[in-house]
Amino acid sequence: MSEEIWFGTDENGIMVYDKTTGNTRMISVQTVRGFKSDKITHLYHTLTGEIIAGFRNNGLMITRDYGKEWQNVKFHSENLEKIYEDRHNQVWLTAIEFGVTRLDLKSFDTRFYVLTPEEIKPLTDLERPQFFEDTNDNLWLGLHGNGLGLYDRINDTFKFYKNNPEDPNTISSNFVHCI
Repeated sequence: MSEEIWFGTDENGIMVYDKTTGNTRMISVQTVRGFKSDKITHLYHTLTGEIIAGFRNNGLMITRDYGKEWQNVKFHSENLEKIYEDRHNQVWLTAIEFGVTRLDLKSFDTRFYVLTPEEIKPLTDLERPQFFEDTNDNLWLGLHGNGLGLYDRINDTFKFYKNNPEDPNTISSNFVHCI
């Protein structure tokens, strides 16, 4: 696999270039049964060897076998925006739509999380999640309007830290641009 370079194209699927032989092969709706689309927006190679492909207006697929067989990924949007892989074989997927989807790389199961309450969605244009894992393996999400979220791996939930103008011991803003 390390001898290959994968290129996602706007109209022709995925071109895979073999650096050793100089040969190319195509992954497309014509070459792979069940492949969603030839309009690739994202390619991501996980630390454990899977490849995630994002398709324009057509969601996601994942492969473990260098692109021979692909599996659909349940995702909360049709268009992938950002991918973050944590230290626990979990991939976090975002879109322009609010929320985040967690993809377990062992089972390919997904779970969708609501990050911003409905009542404050009109106050912000996008969540713009910023991911960070600290030295204790805590996963933090900085949000554009809903403060700082800490993922509880045991309970599979988020705890949010928000600004309270009356409490000087809270974070200074609910708009977290970086961590």
